[in-house]
Amino acid sequence: MSSNTGVPLYSAGRAAGDPLTQASSSALFSASAQQIKKCSAGGLISATAFYEGALVLHVAIEPLVLTLVAPASANVGALRALIPGLREQLQPLCEKLDSSRETLGQLP
Repeated sequence: MSSNTGVPLYSAGRAAGDPLTQASSSALFSASAQQIKKCSAGGLISATAFYEGALVLHVAIEPLVLTLVAPASANVGALRALIPGLREQLQPLCEKLDSSRETLGQLP
């Protein structure tokens, strides 16, 4: 999980330094989502990348980007079906982060 600017917040299940979990991939997703929004093309909800040994699913849950890494043989539809529940579970955290951003923005 990372911020929507690509700052890593939490990681589990893969070794640090694994290219599939590096912040650069979530930062790229976040930048793409922001550019698509500027084009009035709607919002980017998720993006799936397929690699030789894995698939990576990035999900925009503002202000977070959730990255799921699974074996290449994983069912993408089943992973995408998890998104609404994950969004609901992460909502309190997202609200706290938004509140913190507002508070920090008010500092001199």
